[in-house]
Amino acid sequence: MYFIIWYIPSLLIDFAFSKMVQPSGDLYSWNDIYSNNVNADLIIFGSSRTHFGFNSKIIEDSLNIKVYNLGLINSRIQIDYLRLLEHLRICTYKPKYVTLEIDYFTFETINSINRHWQVFPYLLYNYNMFQCTYGMDGFKKGYYFCPLARYWGNIVDIIKNSNEDLVKNYYKGYCPAYVKFNPQWTPEEDTIKMTATIDKNKLVFLSKFINTCKDNNIKLNFVYAPEFYIVSNIVTNRDSIADMIKQIAQQNNIPYADMSHPTFNKDTSYFFDMRHVNWRGADKFTSEYYIPWIKELYGL
Repeated sequence: MYFIIWYIPSLLIDFAFSKMVQPSGDLYSWNDIYSNNVNADLIIFGSSRTHFGFNSKIIEDSLNIKVYNLGLINSRIQIDYLRLLEHLRICTYKPKYVTLEIDYFTFETINSINRHWQVFPYLLYNYNMFQCTYGMDGFKKGYYFCPLARYWGNIVDIIKNSNEDLVKNYYKGYCPAYVKFNPQWTPEEDTIKMTATIDKNKLVFLSKFINTCKDNNIKLNFVYAPEFYIVSNIVTNRDSIADMIKQIAQQNNIPYADMSHPTFNKDTSYFFDMRHVNWRGADKFTSEYYIPWIKELYGL
């Protein structure tokens, strides 16, 4: 009896608080997923390189189809897989095509998600969340089953984010970076030689992502997005990872385009750091590289 007296009010408070603190700012695409607003023929998944690099508006206007950019800053493949599962579970309009931006960063051995509390409003009694996030830094088993437990210790950051205004120039997940190249924004790992790590667990999630697309008759393709030319010289095993991606694509009959070395990848006017294009680079990459390839690939 005491449990019921405690549990029901806690659950109601959890539900109300979760609605109040749904993430905004650059995280607002979570809300579009859970509000059934990602109604797109083509969805693009990936990390910040997707978020800043694929101009949804240009793609829509050129291909005359509905597009949504589900790129997420600091995302790894298990979060891409999670967002794919949740979209398919919730949304009534399923995609015909999916692009997965895939690179050496996709498989890094990092057991965390940046701003892990961004998924807390959707965590409770959510099996997809459990299978994709349990065991990552900042996630405890009780968070998935005990109302309000996940919010203690994270309330300040969550409320701060929930009060952020949406950036006016966002368009269906795409965020144009109206900034010029700044070497000070380049992560330390992009300035010294390094060997990228490959987490075998990430490869398992990639396999699940591929199979989920197959099971839902979604045409999947891989794209390696542009990076500043110096990155290729810094990541010592970059080419071997690119070859691994190509091999995985061939084994699964997935079209793959390595667009990491476009003609402009030595021009700083198209980048804001070593890994990311700015708005100029996104427009050029989207219109001159990605769209022609997709058009030819699917006859659009």
